[in-house]
Amino acid sequence: MKICFIHNLYPPYARGGAEGVVLHQVAEHRKQGDEVIVVTLAPWQSLRQWGVKKIVEDTVVVYRVAVPNVCSYMNLVDCSLWVRLIWHCIDIWNVPAARMVKRILIEEQPDIVHTHNLMGISFLLPKFIKRLGMKHIHTVHDVQLITPSGILPWNHTHDFIFDKIYQAIMKRLFKNTDEIIFPSVFLQKFYEKHGFFVHAKTEVKHNFLPINFSSIDIKQPPCQHFLYVGGLEVHKGIRVLFDAWESLPKKLDIFLSLVGDGAMRQKVEDWTLEDPRVQALGWLDAKLLAEYYTKVDVLIFTSICIENTPNVLYEAMRNGLRIIASNTGGVNELIGSYTGATIVEPDNIEVLAKEIKKIVEV
Repeated sequence: MKICFIHNLYPPYARGGAEGVVLHQVAEHRKQGDEVIVVTLAPWQSLRQWGVKKIVEDTVVVYRVAVPNVCSYMNLVDCSLWVRLIWHCIDIWNVPAARMVKRILIEEQPDIVHTHNLMGISFLLPKFIKRLGMKHIHTVHDVQLITPSGILPWNHTHDFIFDKIYQAIMKRLFKNTDEIIFPSVFLQKFYEKHGFFVHAKTEVKHNFLPINFSSIDIKQPPCQHFLYVGGLEVHKGIRVLFDAWESLPKKLDIFLSLVGDGAMRQKVEDWTLEDPRVQALGWLDAKLLAEYYTKVDVLIFTSICIENTPNVLYEAMRNGLRIIASNTGGVNELIGSYTGATIVEPDNIEVLAKEIKKIVEV
Protein backbone atom coordinates (compact mmCIF):
# COMPACT_ATOMS: atom_id res chain seq x y z
CA MET A 1 0.00 0.00 0.00
CA LYS A 2 1.20 3.53 -0.78
CA ILE A 3 0.44 6.25 1.76
CA CYS A 4 1.00 9.97 1.34
CA PHE A 5 1.43 11.97 4.54
CA ILE A 6 0.82 15.71 4.25
CA HIS A 7 1.91 17.93 7.12
CA ASN A 8 3.10 21.52 7.16
CA LEU A 9 6.35 20.88 9.07
CA TYR A 10 8.83 18.03 8.78
CA PRO A 11 12.40 17.72 10.08
CA PRO A 12 14.63 19.69 10.07
CA TYR A 13 11.86 22.29 10.44
CA ALA A 14 9.99 20.49 13.23
CA ARG A 15 8.60 22.62 16.06
CA GLY A 16 6.34 20.45 18.19
CA GLY A 17 4.65 17.19 19.00
CA ALA A 18 2.65 16.86 15.78
CA GLU A 19 5.87 16.50 13.81
CA GLY A 20 6.94 13.68 16.13
CA VAL A 21 3.62 11.91 15.51
CA VAL A 22 4.07 12.14 11.74
CA LEU A 23 7.62 10.80 11.99
CA HIS A 24 6.38 7.93 14.15
CA GLN A 25 3.60 7.07 11.68
CA VAL A 26 5.98 7.20 8.73
CA ALA A 27 8.34 4.80 10.52
CA GLU A 28 5.54 2.43 11.53
CA HIS A 29 4.09 2.16 8.03
CA ARG A 30 7.53 1.54 6.57
CA LYS A 31 8.02 -1.28 9.09
CA GLN A 32 4.76 -2.78 7.84
CA GLY A 33 6.12 -2.75 4.29
CA ASP A 34 4.04 0.18 3.02
CA GLU A 35 5.45 2.67 0.55
CA VAL A 36 5.46 6.13 2.10
CA ILE A 37 5.83 9.61 0.66
CA VAL A 38 5.72 12.91 2.54
CA VAL A 39 4.51 16.30 1.32
CA THR A 40 5.57 19.24 3.46
CA LEU A 41 6.51 22.91 3.33
CA ALA A 42 9.83 24.38 2.29
CA PRO A 43 11.02 27.76 3.56
CA TRP A 44 11.47 30.55 1.04
CA GLN A 45 12.68 34.13 0.98
CA SER A 46 11.83 35.26 -2.55
CA LEU A 47 9.23 34.58 -5.26
CA ARG A 48 11.84 32.79 -7.35
CA GLN A 49 11.94 30.01 -4.75
CA TRP A 50 8.26 29.08 -5.12
CA GLY A 51 7.81 25.55 -6.41
CA VAL A 52 8.26 21.86 -5.59
CA LYS A 53 11.45 19.97 -4.86
CA LYS A 54 11.49 16.15 -4.69
CA ILE A 55 14.25 14.70 -2.52
CA VAL A 56 15.01 11.48 -0.67
CA GLU A 57 15.59 11.91 3.07
CA ASP A 58 16.53 8.86 5.13
CA THR A 59 15.23 6.67 2.26
CA VAL A 60 11.82 8.44 2.37
CA VAL A 61 10.61 10.39 -0.67
CA VAL A 62 9.84 13.91 0.53
CA TYR A 63 8.24 16.64 -1.57
CA ARG A 64 9.09 20.07 -0.16
CA VAL A 65 6.68 22.70 -1.42
CA ALA A 66 7.38 26.43 -1.30
CA VAL A 67 3.86 27.79 -1.74
CA PRO A 68 2.83 31.29 -2.89
CA ASN A 69 1.73 33.67 -0.14
CA VAL A 70 2.81 37.00 1.33
CA CYS A 71 5.49 35.22 3.36
CA SER A 72 6.65 31.73 4.26
CA TYR A 73 4.79 29.92 7.04
CA MET A 74 8.14 29.60 8.85
CA ASN A 75 8.39 33.41 9.02
CA LEU A 76 4.76 34.15 9.89
CA VAL A 77 5.44 34.71 13.59
CA ASP A 78 7.66 37.69 12.72
CA CYS A 79 4.96 39.46 10.68
CA SER A 80 2.56 42.20 11.77
CA LEU A 81 -1.06 41.47 12.68
CA TRP A 82 -2.35 42.81 9.34
CA VAL A 83 0.14 40.77 7.32
CA ARG A 84 -0.85 37.65 9.26
CA LEU A 85 -4.53 38.36 8.59
CA ILE A 86 -3.89 38.62 4.84
CA TRP A 87 -1.70 35.51 5.00
CA HIS A 88 -4.48 33.45 6.65
CA CYS A 89 -7.07 34.57 4.07
CA ILE A 90 -4.78 33.48 1.24
CA ASP A 91 -3.93 30.25 3.05
CA ILE A 92 -7.56 29.15 3.30
CA TRP A 93 -8.19 29.46 -0.44
CA ASN A 94 -4.67 29.02 -1.77
CA VAL A 95 -5.50 27.51 -5.16
CA PRO A 96 -1.93 27.58 -6.60
CA ALA A 97 -0.61 25.71 -3.54
CA ALA A 98 -3.40 23.12 -3.69
CA ARG A 99 -2.67 22.58 -7.38
CA MET A 100 1.00 21.97 -6.61
CA VAL A 101 0.05 19.18 -4.21
CA LYS A 102 -2.61 17.88 -6.59
CA ARG A 103 0.05 17.33 -9.28
CA ILE A 104 2.13 15.37 -6.77
CA LEU A 105 -0.84 13.15 -5.89
CA ILE A 106 -1.66 12.53 -9.56
CA GLU A 107 1.94 11.50 -10.19
CA GLU A 108 2.29 9.30 -7.10
CA GLN A 109 -1.26 7.82 -7.01
CA PRO A 110 -1.31 6.91 -3.29
CA ASP A 111 -3.94 4.53 -1.91
CA ILE A 112 -4.44 6.77 1.14
CA VAL A 113 -3.80 10.46 1.70
CA HIS A 114 -3.29 11.10 5.40
CA THR A 115 -3.28 14.80 6.21
CA HIS A 116 -2.25 16.37 9.48
CA ASN A 117 -1.76 20.12 10.03
CA LEU A 118 -2.51 21.85 6.71
CA MET A 119 -1.96 25.45 7.75
CA GLY A 120 0.55 26.98 5.34
CA ILE A 121 -0.09 24.42 2.59
CA SER A 122 -3.74 25.20 1.72
CA PHE A 123 -7.01 24.32 3.38
CA LEU A 124 -8.45 23.62 -0.08
CA LEU A 125 -6.62 20.29 -0.12
CA PRO A 126 -9.52 18.19 1.27
CA LYS A 127 -11.68 19.29 -1.69
CA PHE A 128 -8.90 18.54 -4.19
CA ILE A 129 -8.30 15.10 -2.65
CA LYS A 130 -12.02 14.34 -2.87
CA ARG A 131 -12.09 15.27 -6.56
CA LEU A 132 -9.22 12.86 -7.20
CA GLY A 133 -11.28 10.04 -5.66
CA MET A 134 -8.57 9.15 -3.13
CA LYS A 135 -9.28 7.98 0.41
CA HIS A 136 -8.67 10.85 2.80
CA ILE A 137 -7.83 10.49 6.50
CA HIS A 138 -7.23 13.59 8.60
CA THR A 139 -5.70 13.70 12.08
CA VAL A 140 -6.70 16.64 14.26
CA HIS A 141 -3.85 17.65 16.56
CA ASP A 142 -5.13 20.86 18.10
CA VAL A 143 -7.73 23.64 17.77
CA GLN A 144 -6.33 24.86 14.45
CA LEU A 145 -9.71 24.45 12.72
CA ILE A 146 -11.48 26.37 15.52
CA THR A 147 -9.30 29.48 15.43
CA PRO A 148 -6.55 30.52 12.97
CA SER A 149 -3.99 31.01 15.73
CA GLY A 150 -4.44 27.43 16.90
CA ILE A 151 -4.34 28.77 20.47
CA LEU A 152 -7.24 29.11 22.92
CA PRO A 153 -7.00 29.77 26.68
CA TRP A 154 -7.41 26.73 28.91
CA ASN A 155 -10.72 28.05 30.27
CA HIS A 156 -12.13 29.07 26.87
CA THR A 157 -15.94 29.21 26.73
CA HIS A 158 -16.91 31.79 24.12
CA ASP A 159 -16.04 32.07 20.41
CA PHE A 160 -15.69 35.49 18.81
CA ILE A 161 -17.63 36.23 15.63
CA PHE A 162 -14.49 36.05 13.50
CA ASP A 163 -13.76 32.55 14.84
CA LYS A 164 -17.35 31.46 14.14
CA ILE A 165 -17.01 32.59 10.51
CA TYR A 166 -13.67 30.78 10.26
CA GLN A 167 -15.21 27.61 11.72
CA ALA A 168 -18.06 27.69 9.20
CA ILE A 169 -15.51 27.79 6.37
CA MET A 170 -13.46 24.93 7.86
CA LYS A 171 -16.57 22.76 8.32
CA ARG A 172 -17.43 23.20 4.68
CA LEU A 173 -13.91 22.47 3.44
CA PHE A 174 -13.58 19.28 5.53
CA LYS A 175 -17.14 17.98 5.20
CA ASN A 176 -16.25 15.25 2.68
CA THR A 177 -13.25 13.85 4.54
CA ASP A 178 -13.58 10.06 4.83
CA GLU A 179 -12.15 9.59 8.30
CA ILE A 180 -11.16 11.86 11.19
CA ILE A 181 -8.74 10.73 13.88
CA PHE A 182 -8.53 12.41 17.28
CA PRO A 183 -5.64 11.63 19.66
CA SER A 184 -7.89 12.29 22.67
CA VAL A 185 -11.52 12.00 23.72
CA PHE A 186 -11.33 15.60 24.89
CA LEU A 187 -10.50 16.90 21.41
CA GLN A 188 -13.16 14.72 19.79
CA LYS A 189 -15.85 16.12 22.10
CA PHE A 190 -14.54 19.66 21.67
CA TYR A 191 -14.95 19.48 17.90
CA GLU A 192 -18.30 17.72 18.14
CA LYS A 193 -19.50 20.53 20.42
CA HIS A 194 -18.59 22.98 17.64
CA GLY A 195 -20.51 20.97 15.03
CA PHE A 196 -17.56 19.59 13.07
CA PHE A 197 -17.31 16.37 11.02
CA VAL A 198 -21.00 15.50 11.15
CA HIS A 199 -20.83 13.08 8.21
CA ALA A 200 -17.32 11.68 8.64
CA LYS A 201 -16.27 8.52 10.43
CA THR A 202 -14.47 9.61 13.61
CA GLU A 203 -12.37 7.68 16.07
CA VAL A 204 -10.00 8.28 18.96
CA LYS A 205 -6.59 6.80 18.34
CA HIS A 206 -3.81 7.71 20.73
CA ASN A 207 -0.58 8.85 19.11
CA PHE A 208 1.54 6.12 20.64
CA LEU A 209 1.04 2.70 22.16
CA PRO A 210 -0.22 2.55 25.76
CA ILE A 211 2.51 2.54 28.42
CA ASN A 212 2.90 -0.41 30.76
CA PHE A 213 3.22 1.54 34.00
CA SER A 214 4.08 -1.60 36.00
CA SER A 215 7.39 -1.85 34.15
CA ILE A 216 8.42 1.75 34.88
CA ASP A 217 10.62 2.72 37.81
CA ILE A 218 9.15 6.14 38.68
CA LYS A 219 11.49 8.70 40.26
CA GLN A 220 10.80 9.16 43.95
CA PRO A 221 11.08 12.37 46.00
CA PRO A 222 13.13 14.22 47.00
CA CYS A 223 13.83 15.44 43.47
CA GLN A 224 16.26 18.13 42.37
CA HIS A 225 16.56 18.39 38.59
CA PHE A 226 13.51 19.81 36.80
CA LEU A 227 12.91 19.95 33.06
CA TYR A 228 10.71 22.08 30.80
CA VAL A 229 10.28 21.06 27.15
CA GLY A 230 8.26 23.18 24.72
CA GLY A 231 7.83 26.56 23.15
CA LEU A 232 9.18 29.55 25.04
CA GLU A 233 5.85 31.33 24.69
CA VAL A 234 3.38 33.08 26.97
CA HIS A 235 0.61 30.57 26.15
CA LYS A 236 2.92 27.74 27.21
CA GLY A 237 3.08 29.21 30.70
CA ILE A 238 6.69 30.41 30.70
CA ARG A 239 5.78 33.47 32.77
CA VAL A 240 3.93 31.24 35.25
CA LEU A 241 6.97 28.98 35.55
CA PHE A 242 9.29 31.98 35.97
CA ASP A 243 7.21 33.53 38.75
CA ALA A 244 6.68 30.23 40.56
CA TRP A 245 10.37 29.32 40.39
CA GLU A 246 11.54 32.72 41.60
CA SER A 247 9.14 32.58 44.54
CA LEU A 248 10.87 29.47 45.88
CA PRO A 249 13.45 29.82 48.68
CA LYS A 250 16.94 30.39 47.25
CA LYS A 251 18.33 27.83 49.68
CA LEU A 252 16.54 24.97 47.88
CA ASP A 253 19.04 22.71 46.11
CA ILE A 254 17.21 22.58 42.77
CA PHE A 255 18.01 23.05 39.09
CA LEU A 256 15.85 23.78 36.04
CA SER A 257 16.69 23.03 32.40
CA LEU A 258 14.59 24.57 29.62
CA VAL A 259 14.49 22.96 26.19
CA GLY A 260 12.85 24.93 23.39
CA ASP A 261 12.72 28.22 21.56
CA GLY A 262 10.20 30.97 20.94
CA ALA A 263 9.21 34.58 21.39
CA MET A 264 10.34 34.65 25.03
CA ARG A 265 13.80 33.30 24.31
CA GLN A 266 15.55 36.56 25.30
CA LYS A 267 13.56 36.74 28.53
CA VAL A 268 14.58 33.18 29.36
CA GLU A 269 18.25 33.87 28.55
CA ASP A 270 18.17 36.93 30.83
CA TRP A 271 16.63 34.73 33.50
CA THR A 272 19.50 32.24 33.28
CA LEU A 273 21.98 35.09 33.85
CA GLU A 274 20.12 36.18 36.98
CA ASP A 275 19.53 32.72 38.44
CA PRO A 276 22.36 30.13 38.39
CA ARG A 277 19.77 27.42 39.11
CA VAL A 278 18.39 27.78 35.55
CA GLN A 279 19.86 26.88 32.16
CA ALA A 280 18.44 27.29 28.62
CA LEU A 281 19.44 24.57 26.17
CA GLY A 282 17.54 25.77 23.07
CA TRP A 283 16.09 23.13 20.76
CA LEU A 284 17.55 19.63 21.07
CA ASP A 285 17.19 17.03 18.35
CA ALA A 286 15.24 13.87 19.16
CA LYS A 287 18.31 11.83 20.06
CA LEU A 288 19.79 14.43 22.44
CA LEU A 289 16.40 15.08 24.04
CA ALA A 290 15.86 11.35 24.60
CA GLU A 291 19.21 11.23 26.40
CA TYR A 292 18.32 14.27 28.49
CA TYR A 293 15.12 12.67 29.76
CA THR A 294 17.30 10.09 31.51
CA LYS A 295 19.24 12.77 33.41
CA VAL A 296 16.40 14.66 35.09
CA ASP A 297 13.85 13.93 37.82
CA VAL A 298 10.73 16.01 37.09
CA LEU A 299 9.00 17.37 34.01
CA ILE A 300 7.14 20.64 34.50
CA PHE A 301 4.31 21.31 32.03
CA THR A 302 2.86 24.78 32.58
CA SER A 303 0.67 25.40 29.52
CA ILE A 304 -2.20 27.87 29.95
CA CYS A 305 -3.82 27.10 26.58
CA ILE A 306 -5.99 24.18 25.45
CA GLU A 307 -3.75 21.17 24.82
CA ASN A 308 -4.41 17.81 23.20
CA THR A 309 -2.15 15.02 24.49
CA PRO A 310 1.34 16.55 24.52
CA ASN A 311 4.10 14.17 23.49
CA VAL A 312 6.44 15.56 26.16
CA LEU A 313 4.17 14.05 28.80
CA TYR A 314 4.27 10.68 27.10
CA GLU A 315 8.09 10.80 26.96
CA ALA A 316 8.26 11.83 30.60
CA MET A 317 6.13 8.86 31.65
CA ARG A 318 8.10 6.48 29.46
CA ASN A 319 11.28 7.58 31.25
CA GLY A 320 9.76 7.38 34.73
CA LEU A 321 9.91 11.11 35.49
CA ARG A 322 7.72 12.77 38.06
CA ILE A 323 5.34 15.20 36.36
CA ILE A 324 3.77 18.46 37.47
CA ALA A 325 1.29 19.44 34.76
CA SER A 326 -1.45 21.97 34.08
CA ASN A 327 -4.92 20.46 33.93
CA THR A 328 -5.79 21.67 30.44
CA GLY A 329 -7.45 19.94 27.48
CA GLY A 330 -6.57 16.25 27.25
CA VAL A 331 -3.72 16.34 29.79
CA ASN A 332 -5.63 14.60 32.58
CA GLU A 333 -6.85 11.99 30.09
CA LEU A 334 -3.23 11.18 29.23
CA ILE A 335 -1.53 11.17 32.64
CA GLY A 336 -4.42 10.80 35.11
CA SER A 337 -3.58 7.16 35.87
CA TYR A 338 0.16 7.78 36.19
CA THR A 339 1.07 7.64 39.87
CA GLY A 340 4.03 9.95 39.38
CA ALA A 341 1.86 12.82 38.12
CA THR A 342 0.58 15.87 39.97
CA ILE A 343 -2.06 17.88 38.11
CA VAL A 344 -2.45 21.55 38.98
CA GLU A 345 -4.74 24.39 37.97
CA PRO A 346 -3.29 26.29 35.00
CA ASP A 347 -1.97 29.82 35.57
CA ASN A 348 -1.85 29.34 39.34
CA ILE A 349 1.62 30.46 40.45
CA GLU A 350 1.15 29.70 44.14
CA VAL A 351 -0.06 26.14 43.59
CA LEU A 352 2.75 25.40 41.13
CA ALA A 353 5.39 26.72 43.53
CA LYS A 354 3.85 24.70 46.37
CA GLU A 355 4.00 21.45 44.36
CA ILE A 356 7.61 22.07 43.29
CA LYS A 357 8.62 22.68 46.91
CA LYS A 358 6.73 19.62 48.09
CA ILE A 359 8.46 17.29 45.64
CA VAL A 360 11.87 18.68 46.65
CA GLU A 361 11.49 18.59 50.44
CA VAL A 362 9.80 15.21 50.94
